[in-house]
Amino acid sequence: MSAPASPTAASTSGRTCESAERAVKLGRLIDPLDGGVLAPAIVIVREGRIVAVETDEAKIPCGAQIIDWSAYSGVPGLVDAHTPCLIRPTTSPAASLGRGDGGSSRRSRRWWTRWRAGRRRRRSSSA
Repeated sequence: MSAPASPTAASTSGRTCESAERAVKLGRLIDPLDGGVLAPAIVIVREGRIVAVETDEAKIPCGAQIIDWSAYSGVPGLVDAHTPCLIRPTTSPAASLGRGDGGSSRRSRRWWTRWRAGRRRRRSSSA
């Protein structure tokens, strides 16, 4: 599915306006923290950052580029920008877990933290 390449000018109520904002229309937006679902959802993006989530199309800013992904669902948090890159490549189970699961889910991060704490305890008790 392709979206328009650049923001466009739009005419609303006889006025012409131009905006650098984007409105991404989603079929539904799933909140991973509480499992809530907004359907349909409109995500307003300005300068690469989400500034609002709406359900009413009337709240789309005048002149915003509209990207219609209404056939898709949005799930915030699938990309974890905080996951650090490894300084030295390793084949440890923790590193392979991060690569295999994408290192982004809460469950895999908790598992890794517990695994690391258990390993430290085992090392200190054997010394």
